[in-house]
Amino acid sequence: MGSVFTQSFHLAVTRLGNVDALAQLLGVEVRTVHDWLYGSQTPPFKYFLRVIDIITSDVPEDPYIRAAPDSDEPPRK
Repeated sequence: MGSVFTQSFHLAVTRLGNVDALAQLLGVEVRTVHDWLYGSQTPPFKYFLRVIDIITSDVPEDPYIRAAPDSDEPPRK
């Protein structure tokens, strides 16, 4: 199944279409992305966070997230 890192990088590659596109977007060598994809190296956390942004970029914002953390009420409009 892979680690959360490898799974996230695989999702990002799927989302972008290929490894080259992800490497270019992250500003790293293609070989480095391959290392992260297959778990031979753990990516620095800043790259992992960028990958999370890539794979969640079309997820609609949930208005409940902006509500008070302890509130069950929807945010006021």
